[in-house]
Amino acid sequence: MSKVLPDTDGVDLGGHTAYGEHGRIMLNGEWESSKAIHNLLPEFIPKPIGFGKYKTEKKPATYFYLCDFVDMDIGAIYRENSETTQEEPLANRQDWAKFFQKLLVGVCKLDLATNGPWTELEQATAQVVAKVIPRLLGALTSGGEKIKPCLIHGDLYEANAGIDVETGEKHSV
Repeated sequence: MSKVLPDTDGVDLGGHTAYGEHGRIMLNGEWESSKAIHNLLPEFIPKPIGFGKYKTEKKPATYFYLCDFVDMDIGAIYRENSETTQEEPLANRQDWAKFFQKLLVGVCKLDLATNGPWTELEQATAQVVAKVIPRLLGALTSGGEKIKPCLIHGDLYEANAGIDVETGEKHSV
């Protein structure tokens, strides 16, 4: 999107919108974490510009997060053979399988509360929590090995990382 700000000739902006209390919490979290990441590694993510609530009477409330726009070639970063992420260690967790189970159950409970019952999702969640997570994460630590998890980005997936088409630099958004 492109927006003319009061004290500029115009600036290209990127960003997100979300709705309701969950949207406010999510985008405020993105705003706060982006400011912290940008202060430490300004070349890693676009500069955060702002977070707020649209002036509208529509329900649910609509929130926004804005940052500098970076025109990226999303596929370029995956075609390279180089390291593409900055890693920051997470707090020490004694049992990552249990931690991840709790995290997944929490997300699924939120979905249930927001969208109502969905039997197939509830059954799939129960199977993943009871069988898949212990087999995957539990197996990684069964011989006393440690998992060294790293926080890469709060919302990292293929569409959030790419190469700046103007500078050739790697970016995450």
